[in-house]
Amino acid sequence: MTIKPNDIIVKRQDNELPQPWLKESFLLTNLQGLSKTYLDVKARPSYKKTVQPCHHNKTFLPDTGKAWRYAKIDGAFYYAYDNIPDKQPTNYAGQLPGRLKLIELSKEAAKNNEATPIEQFFEEYLNANYKNFLQYYAHCTKQQQINLAKAATFVEAIVQYQQSSTTNDRDNYLYKQLPGIIERTGATYLPKHYRNIKTLAQEAIDGKPIFELIKLKRAGNQNASVHSDDAEIQSWIIEMRKSGRNYSDAYIMRKIEWMCKLTDKPVPSERWMGEFMNQHNIKWLTAGERFGDKGRGGNTYRAYTPLQNAVHAGDCWQVDGTRVNFIDFKLNGKNVFLYIVAVRDVHSGDVLGYSFDISENRWVVHNALKMAVEETGYLPYELSIDRFPGHNTPEMESLFEDLQNRGTKITIGHKATSKAKLERWFSTCQQVFMMGSDYYYGEGIQSRNKFAHRSKEQLKRMKKAANEDGWDFDKSVDEACKIVEAYRSTILSSYSRKYGHIDKSPAQLHAESEKPNVRLLEDHQIIYLFGLRTQKKFTGEGLLNIEIQTFPFSYRCADPAIVSKYDRVTVCYSLEDINQVHLYEITDRPLKKYLGTADEVSVQLYGPDAEWGKLQKQKAIIKNLQEERERQLSMKLAVGSEYTMLMGGVVSKAEYEAEETVTLVNHFNTENGDLGEYNIRDQY
Repeated sequence: MTIKPNDIIVKRQDNELPQPWLKESFLLTNLQGLSKTYLDVKARPSYKKTVQPCHHNKTFLPDTGKAWRYAKIDGAFYYAYDNIPDKQPTNYAGQLPGRLKLIELSKEAAKNNEATPIEQFFEEYLNANYKNFLQYYAHCTKQQQINLAKAATFVEAIVQYQQSSTTNDRDNYLYKQLPGIIERTGATYLPKHYRNIKTLAQEAIDGKPIFELIKLKRAGNQNASVHSDDAEIQSWIIEMRKSGRNYSDAYIMRKIEWMCKLTDKPVPSERWMGEFMNQHNIKWLTAGERFGDKGRGGNTYRAYTPLQNAVHAGDCWQVDGTRVNFIDFKLNGKNVFLYIVAVRDVHSGDVLGYSFDISENRWVVHNALKMAVEETGYLPYELSIDRFPGHNTPEMESLFEDLQNRGTKITIGHKATSKAKLERWFSTCQQVFMMGSDYYYGEGIQSRNKFAHRSKEQLKRMKKAANEDGWDFDKSVDEACKIVEAYRSTILSSYSRKYGHIDKSPAQLHAESEKPNVRLLEDHQIIYLFGLRTQKKFTGEGLLNIEIQTFPFSYRCADPAIVSKYDRVTVCYSLEDINQVHLYEITDRPLKKYLGTADEVSVQLYGPDAEWGKLQKQKAIIKNLQEERERQLSMKLAVGSEYTMLMGGVVSKAEYEAEETVTLVNHFNTENGDLGEYNIRDQY
C-alpha cells in the first residue's frame, strides 16, 4: 500500500480520538469495488441529508453516526476512518489497515516527503532568482509572466548545478530526479521526461539564451485568428458585448456560432472570440452600456476628475443620508430601520450636525442643518446636497432661498460623486467605529469585503438579545450618537494610514482651522432660518397672540419705536425656547430687517404662587408705551394749522380744541397791539 503526502490527515475533533481522514483518491486506489460515481451520487449526498443545514458549510461535517462522513480540504474529499462501512459484500473498512497503522503510515509519508539536498537547492534558487526573468515576459499576463520566469530560473538552476558539480553524472542521476522536483514545486512550461529536460538544459549550456528556450506554448500560432478580419463577426460580438443584458462570454460564443452557420460563415474558435472580447479596446468601448452608469464593472472606464481637499473649514459642507446598519426594531407595529442625515465639513472631516428618523425626508435634513449652524454659528461658503425626498417642497425651497440670500452657494447633485467624501465617511464609520457594536449587522448587500456581513447564526443571536434588551428607536439613536461622537473625538492617526501623521481629531481640526469664507450669524438670524414663522398684528399695547401647537401664547413688545411704526410683523421663534420671540419687518426684500424681541406675557394672580411682581412689570411697560404715545401726539399737535379748524368732526377733539385756542389768542393780541409781533404758536 503506497502512501503519498496528504493521503491521510490525522485530526482530533472535540472529544474524539485521533482519527485518520482518508483522501478519496487513496480509497479509490486501495478499496476494491469502490467507484467515484458511487461516492459522488450516493455516499456524500446521503450523509449530507443527515446533517443539519446550519453545519453544511463546515469543512469537517459533524458525526451523525451514518456512513461516509466527509470533509472537503483544498478541493479534495476526505472520509473519516470510523464512518467507512464494513457491510457485506464489499467490506470496505476491512480492506484497510487499523487506525494506529494508518496514523503510523501517515507519519512515515510525511517523513519521506522531506526535501533532499538537490531539491532544497532548486527550491532556494528558484525563490531567490525568478524575478530576474520577469522582464523578458512583460507581454504576457501576470500569472503567465511569473510561471515563465520560474521555468527559466529552473533551467538556469540546472546549468548552475551542473557547472558547480565535480562528479560525472553518467547515469543521469540528477535528471531522473528533476521530474519529481518539477511536480512538487509546481513549475510549468517545462518538459515532463528527464531526457527532454536534459536536451533543454544542454541547449542552455551551449549558450542559447534561456528566455528564448522558455516561451508560451503555441506562441505566434495564427490558426484561430483567420476570422479576425471579418468586420461583420466583430460587429456582432461588440453589439452583444455592449448590451445592458450583460451576456456571458459563453452565451455570446454560442450565439456567434449559430449566426455564422445561418450566414454560411466559417465559425471562429472560442479562443479567438475570448481574446477578442477581452481586448482593452473592446472593454473600453462596451463597458459603459454593458454595466450601466452606476455598475461596478465599469468603474475602470468611468470618467472622473481627482479633486483636492477644501483649503479652509467652512468652505464646503456635504449633506447626505443613509441607513444606519443596525438591526431593525418595532415602531407602530412595523419592523423599521434607523436612518441618519449627516452634515460633514469637507476640510476637517468633522460631522457638525446629524439627525435621525426611520426614513430620509426633508425634516430630518432640516434638523441636521439646524444643528450644524447652531453648533458652529456660521453658514458655509458652499452647501452640497442631493435630491433627497422633499427637496422641492415649499419649506426646503424657502430655506435654500434664504441661505442663498445670505451668501451660501447651494449645489444640488443627483450622483454619489457630488459628495464623495461624505459617502466615504459612511464606510469609514462602519469599518472603524460600528464594528464593535452589538447591534451592527454588517455592510450593504453589494459589499464584496470578506468582513462585510455577520453570519446567519450571529444575526439570530443579535436579534434575540435585542428583543430581550428592549431595542427600540430611542436606544438605536443613543447607540448611533455614541458612534458619531466617537468618530468626532478620535485622533485620525489611530486608525488611518492616509492621515497617520495627524494626531488630532476631526472636531479639533475644525475648531482650530481658519474660516475666512464663512458667513457668521447671530442667534436671531439662526432662528429666522430654521425656526417657525408667522405674521401677526399688534393688539393691546404691543401684544402678540400666537398659537403654538394648539396652545395659546401671548408676547409683548416693549419697544415703542416698533409698536408705533409697525402694524404687523413677522414673528420667528424656536420650539426649544418659547419664552421669547424675534420680530422682523414684513417686506419683499430678500433680507428682512430685524426689529427686536418680544417676551412672553404669562402672569398668574391666583393661588399661593401669585406673581404680582410680573404684573407690575407689565403695567410699567404699558405705561411707558402710553407716555410715548402722548409725547408723539403733542409733537404732532404743536405743528397744526388753520386747516385743522375746517376739519371739525374728522380730526380728534383734542386736536381741534388746541388749534382753536391758538387761533383765538393770536387774534385777540393782534387787535389790542399789546404783543406786537409775538405769536402764541411759538410757545408750542
